[in-house]
Amino acid sequence: MGRNLTLPVPETLYATYAVALPAPIPDPAELARTEVTRRTRPPLRELALGMLDSPMLTLDQRPAGDFPPLPGDLLAAYGAAPADLAAIDDAPHLLAVRAAYRP
Repeated sequence: MGRNLTLPVPETLYATYAVALPAPIPDPAELARTEVTRRTRPPLRELALGMLDSPMLTLDQRPAGDFPPLPGDLLAAYGAAPADLAAIDDAPHLLAVRAAYRP
């Protein structure tokens, strides 16, 4: 057997995050830009701001009941804490953050 292992890399990597909210945020994109600018140093700051300004990252905020149910069992299997799962289940609003990246 050879010493090298070649793994296929997809053309695009996708991620989706659900953020539990007690109330809607007036402008999620503006809040994200403000917090990235305040908390992140270059060069990561510029990369994150570039993603926020591109179609590669979307923010979708709405009442929690308007989203399909999240796969709680799968999230728990991947290490989601029970408190985090309960927060999402109890949240009146959710922010879905969807990102795509081309390596």
